[in-house]
Amino acid sequence: MKIHIVGGGPAGLFFAYLMGRTDAGHDIHVYERDHEGATYGWGLVFSDVALSFVREIAPEVYDSTTRGQVVFDDMEIVHQRQHVTLAGNTFHRMSRLDLLAALHRHCRQVGVHLAFDHRCDDLAELADGDLIVAADGTNSAIRTHYRERFEPTLDEQPNLLAWYGTTQLFEPLSLIFRQNQNGLIIAHCYQYSGTHSTFLVEVPPDAFHRAGLDRMTKTESLAFCEDAFSDELQGHPLLSNRST
Repeated sequence: MKIHIVGGGPAGLFFAYLMGRTDAGHDIHVYERDHEGATYGWGLVFSDVALSFVREIAPEVYDSTTRGQVVFDDMEIVHQRQHVTLAGNTFHRMSRLDLLAALHRHCRQVGVHLAFDHRCDDLAELADGDLIVAADGTNSAIRTHYRERFEPTLDEQPNLLAWYGTTQLFEPLSLIFRQNQNGLIIAHCYQYSGTHSTFLVEVPPDAFHRAGLDRMTKTESLAFCEDAFSDELQGHPLLSNRST
């Protein structure tokens, strides 16, 4: 079977690997629009339950993606500057770049062809495939093109988010609620390596507009978030990588 997979994120790569492992006769091609080694965003977090299905069906992938990763068992809720620890919540944390690199290795080991810097805007180039997999994200061009057939639904929630990184290390997976003159602002943060944490900022629409975030540049909005959570960051900067 000739299989074309549009999108080289974790889902598309994992599917490609499983198909290649199942039958070496499959001719599998993955097309990724960015270059190899490029990734946007920071660290990822998975609960132990969420990764259990990977451990069951592909233990070799589980072992390689979790080897050397940061694992902590505590969560922490910060409300009105009071810290409440919730023990016994195991989460696996890893760099998105490390996760993709591990999946690239597994795919190549089973003969999957990986093409980078390759956009698939015209499905005619994939016409020789027996199966085409649309793994190109929420704004999938393929899903949009065939929306009348697929009939996708989108549950869009109102809050706005920015995905930052920081060199401040947050060992517990933390949820910080901060009320200021503009309203509520929330941070989701967790250490994912020996040097960095993910720092995701969530703002409801009313606070977003009152703070003027809709009129700020990316640099200005980053500075706003640094100031809002200066107590937690303790002088460490927020880092941007296509974060908004």
